Amino acid sequence: MARVSRAAKWLVAVVASAVTFGLSLWLAAVVKLPFLPKAHADRWVINATFAAAMAAGVRVSERMSPSLLTIRTIR
Repeated sequence: MARVSRAAKWLVAVVASAVTFGLSLWLAAVVKLPFLPKAHADRWVINATFAAAMAAGVRVSERMSPSLLTIRTIR
């Protein structure tokens, strides 16, 4: 079983978190729910908080299952 370097694991974690943050921020901006504040600045604060929570969830799930970043070789 081949192990992935620490730098590669961090790269995957950072890229996955950044992509999740960006997609979550975009999704929160596109979907306008009636119970959210109407002011533009207030909506962006809520959208950014939602996106940060989603990105943090990705990072936590990567730490809980490190075997996902292990490459298994077939002999």
